[in-house]
Amino acid sequence: MQPLPLLCAAAILVAAFAGAVRADRPARLDVLFDFGEVAQGAVVEHEFPLRNEGDQPMRITGVQLTPPLTLARMPAVIAPKAIGVLRLRLDTSKVEGEYRGTLLVSLSGTSDAEREFAIEGKVRPGIEILPHPAFFLSTPKGTARSATLEIVNREDQPLDLKIKTPAGPDYNVRLEPIEPGRRYLLTLTVPSTAAPGRRSERIELESSSSRKPIVPVGVNIIVRERVYTFPDAVDLGHLKSNELKAPGAPPTSHSQTLMVYQTGGRDFVVEARSNIPGLELIAQRGPSGDRVQLTISLLRGKTGAGPVSGVIDLRTNDPDFPDIKVPVTGAVIAD
Repeated sequence: MQPLPLLCAAAILVAAFAGAVRADRPARLDVLFDFGEVAQGAVVEHEFPLRNEGDQPMRITGVQLTPPLTLARMPAVIAPKAIGVLRLRLDTSKVEGEYRGTLLVSLSGTSDAEREFAIEGKVRPGIEILPHPAFFLSTPKGTARSATLEIVNREDQPLDLKIKTPAGPDYNVRLEPIEPGRRYLLTLTVPSTAAPGRRSERIELESSSSRKPIVPVGVNIIVRERVYTFPDAVDLGHLKSNELKAPGAPPTSHSQTLMVYQTGGRDFVVEARSNIPGLELIAQRGPSGDRVQLTISLLRGKTGAGPVSGVIDLRTNDPDFPDIKVPVTGAVIAD
């Protein structure tokens, strides 16, 4: 099906019964209608046929709907060999991004106790933050770094924006118009004086839009020490005994990788050991001398069934970070 055109906020999209049924839909699902992409505020309507193939009247005894879906039309009883119409209505005023809603109809007088219908598509917000509605910024300690987001107004009226939330102690934000009333650039800067650690916060922009008076923007910052690991912790997941690595065999698809970095390093050395029985650690030094890759595997025959919990102890030649401990979790399931 070709995507439907983008509609204005007050538009109503009425679709005939031409939606394709997807091959990957759940077995119980009777029909799936894809409305494509619409602007936030559009109203999507679609009619599903409800067929009574039997010789007795079919009665609708109950319905369940995913909010904010509503039923605009529904028969109480469908005569034998007849078709009733279920008209679904979706007001997208409070919907953003990918949407999927279902209608579950309970029936009597038929061999099918219930039938399920679904409607899905993408709702483009009137005020959109690109490429995503949050900052994700990582920088070494002592190094200033900035990131930008673009705010696009697709509503009919021009948009005035200003920063409502004061900046945090370890970052500052600046808002400037690119195209007044239509496009803005939001810049977040982490100064070189920021303390190491992780921050996950939210700033708010005050808007002249009656539909969205507050525009939230996520802030996710990592200020790294000179020596750090990625990831911070190792999750081995849930492994069956036959998925564990055989001793002496090459790493399997279930092996994990832990990177250990030294910013600016040229002769970085790491020794790794663990208090977890059967945990194999294979270290490989990077060609630039600033990192070491650890391949982590649980060994078959040396690891019993049950939870896995412990640490990887990293000993480095960096005088300020001689010892780093990395948590390890997981579980082994018996075959």
